[in-house]
Amino acid sequence: MRIASIDLGTNTLRILIADVKENKIYPLFSQNVLVRTGESISKQKLLKVSAMERTISALEGFKKKIDEFQVREVSFLATSALREAENRDVFLKKVKKMGFSPEIITGKKEAELTTKGALFLLKEKYKLNNTNLFFDLGGGSTEFVIFDRGIKHVLSIPQGVVKLTESFLLHDPPVKKELDKLRDFIGHTLSESLKDFLSYPIRDIIGDAGTVTTLSAIALKLKEYDWEKTTGFHLRKKEIEKLREKMVRLTAKERLHHFPILEKGREDVIVSGCIFLEELLNLYRKDEIISTDGGLREGIIVERFSLPWT
Repeated sequence: MRIASIDLGTNTLRILIADVKENKIYPLFSQNVLVRTGESISKQKLLKVSAMERTISALEGFKKKIDEFQVREVSFLATSALREAENRDVFLKKVKKMGFSPEIITGKKEAELTTKGALFLLKEKYKLNNTNLFFDLGGGSTEFVIFDRGIKHVLSIPQGVVKLTESFLLHDPPVKKELDKLRDFIGHTLSESLKDFLSYPIRDIIGDAGTVTTLSAIALKLKEYDWEKTTGFHLRKKEIEKLREKMVRLTAKERLHHFPILEKGREDVIVSGCIFLEELLNLYRKDEIISTDGGLREGIIVERFSLPWT
């Protein structure tokens, strides 16, 4: 069976076209496009016309690939930005005219599917024998899951790297006062949001999405991104701190030059992502994050075909 799964987030639009057989996913085509659909969503609760146009343009490219690969089934899920946008119907009408049928899912559903997709890819490299914390740091929201031989607890908070960057980092490069305020806000938000999670004896923290995988790729000194290498990589707190210290001294444009593997469109939000990871590790008194490249796209397929993901 050939399927295309599409994930529309606040910052990134993703597609995976794959064949599914014998409980395995065989990728044929995948692409991430940083469209920033949720630009300024935290301030206005509206999708900007330019953001909708960028997203529609990227979807047109996806449509060509879907036709080229003769895909039989398309599953299109939208998350934080469309959950919040008061004018989402305007966007949805345009997308439906293209032949797509997007479904806006809850934060809880997003967390469950993302966990399944992430752990599906990770299970060949990592034994899920104990209680772990899984998180998906997005552009507009972050999902947390307590996992212990299954999903035990799920939490979605309406904060992600795009919102944090737009709210706090107003200079390029950011100034110390902004960085301090951002760190205080993230630390307080995490300690309050996760207070019911802290009683669980967490062995490891597992993370996916662009911040984690990009920092892992940089730490691995990859010249070209390789999901097989970033999946299962132990991203150390010291490495995150070292990279953040370098990045805050550079402008967003300079970061792209200094870190060639950094995707254009992620150069401004990566600093907020670093601080988020540091504060999460501080809260749990851990020294590393286990990186995984899987996510919502894979989770869509895992659930659709009831694939074994643990």
